[in-house]
Amino acid sequence: MRVLYWSPLFWPYIGGLENFAAQLVPALRQRGYEILVATSHDSLDLPDDEEFKGIRIRRFHFRDALGEGRLDRLMTLRQEVALLKREFAPSLIHVNANFSVADCFHVLTAHAYPAPTVITLHNQWGDERKEADTTLAQAMRNADWVTCVSQASLTQTR
Repeated sequence: MRVLYWSPLFWPYIGGLENFAAQLVPALRQRGYEILVATSHDSLDLPDDEEFKGIRIRRFHFRDALGEGRLDRLMTLRQEVALLKREFAPSLIHVNANFSVADCFHVLTAHAYPAPTVITLHNQWGDERKEADTTLAQAMRNADWVTCVSQASLTQTR
């Protein structure tokens, strides 16, 4: 089974989500899953392609492109993400949502390679994120499964 693990940040960043991923992804690999991590560069100058414990990481410059405000750069990134999804052809897409700009690119490229999708919500959301036209709402409508890391997050999501 091929899993595209979508996360706003990944190793070497450190935080709750990043620590969770640094344990989960190698454990899945040890169980025979083929994993590709798609993530953001964010503020560190890191290679676009790298490996972590034998797992490919593909980083995108989402934050920089948005900050530049260049539509051509945003469209190029969208095409790069779509190509990655088509080439990897995942059996499952696991989106770790904090609904940053990185997550918008997942939603914008969902059609590129339709695959069953699980979203893991790592936070509670403010009222503004509950509106029907938000990225969060669209991603949740399109997901096959939604999981939460806490009872409080689950209660709010329901």
